[in-house]
Amino acid sequence: SGKSTCIDIVGHFFRRQGFRILAPTEGASKRTPYYLKENLVAFNTWSASYALNHIFDSLYSADRYDISILDRGLFDALVWFELLSTKGDITEEVAEKIHNFLLIEDWRAVIDAVFLFQADPTTSMERENKDKLVEDTGRAMNPDFLEDLNEAYGSVRERYSSCFPRFEVINTSETEGTTEKSTAIEVTSMILDLFDGVDNSGQEILVFPRQCISTSDRFVPEAGMHRIVECIQKNCSWLPRDEAERSEDVMQPIPCALIRSRSSEYLVLRRVRETRSDLRERISLISGGHVDRPVGDEDSAAARSIPSLLLTTLRRELDEELGVRGVAESEIAPVGLVIDHTSVAASRHVAFVYEAVVVEEVRAQAPEEYSLHRSKSNGVRYTAMALSEFHKKFDPWSMILFEDFVASSFAPKTGRQIEMPGFF
Repeated sequence: SGKSTCIDIVGHFFRRQGFRILAPTEGASKRTPYYLKENLVAFNTWSASYALNHIFDSLYSADRYDISILDRGLFDALVWFELLSTKGDITEEVAEKIHNFLLIEDWRAVIDAVFLFQADPTTSMERENKDKLVEDTGRAMNPDFLEDLNEAYGSVRERYSSCFPRFEVINTSETEGTTEKSTAIEVTSMILDLFDGVDNSGQEILVFPRQCISTSDRFVPEAGMHRIVECIQKNCSWLPRDEAERSEDVMQPIPCALIRSRSSEYLVLRRVRETRSDLRERISLISGGHVDRPVGDEDSAAARSIPSLLLTTLRRELDEELGVRGVAESEIAPVGLVIDHTSVAASRHVAFVYEAVVVEEVRAQAPEEYSLHRSKSNGVRYTAMALSEFHKKFDPWSMILFEDFVASSFAPKTGRQIEMPGFF
């Protein structure tokens, strides 16, 4: 039905955009041991395990893939065990147990979309025999078996398609007039739709009144940060994000991570070109995000522990944007607040900066925020002194954080302010 060719084209497109792609060779026909091919139960058990192994690869591999595309995934395994049950190779009870295993939420829930490619038996046989010297039918590649297989796909689709967030059927039969390229364009477009995600304009986020920030300082050290958090705890609320972005009365706390190694080297990240003008291709020292209202939470914001909410959001952002998980609580310490007072709009967001000690290599996972290409100015760590090379290239928050916090670690301790060339 053209799956493999489509995956090649789609994978090539996303690789050219800088994404790390996992697209393993299709297991059923290319990787399954030859000695299993006469036993369809063993064959499909191996093939299902192959798919599941690559789901684990996509989640836990050190390669930190951005997109994983499986040619025959868990849905395909559901279909084959349904067919084996229909033909009497396994009992309905065994098929049901296998289906339940394949649908365990731990791995089913990470599948964003299933694309079911279908073609009529005639088209499938023509493609199978194309450029072949011998047009013999096989155990599976024959019109009768393909007809049964298509029925199994229809039955399983009716039962289980609702278990996946998005399920698309793509008919590639000759009668549809599709081409390999047109099919790949259709699939690519649907994958890009997944990046758009859900409209967050109605998502409620944590806000607090401007009165909690009584200083005009652009950097508030840790001690002052604690006092402001106490004010927020008493006066915060949840507000739809679009309203918060328009309001001149409230501010939004943005927990941010400043990544440092144990040898006091700081991670730098390069912002993407397609973003706000003040961030475009700038160098960033921090990564963070809004404090979202937990799903199903009916409590007022003040009823929640603000320090806990800030740290929970910080860990979420470390995971989602940088792929960093499991940082010990002892390795995270508050640094202070960064406030850009240059305009009301700029000051709506307040960076609550925490220093996180991370020893493993870090790579950006959010292509809408950061470049995925490793370079001198992206995904590399530098000492505080060496960071001065990027001083004029920092984004606004990183500029303030560097000048008022990071640079202080190498400024001479003489009791008077030393003017460092190009810093102030």
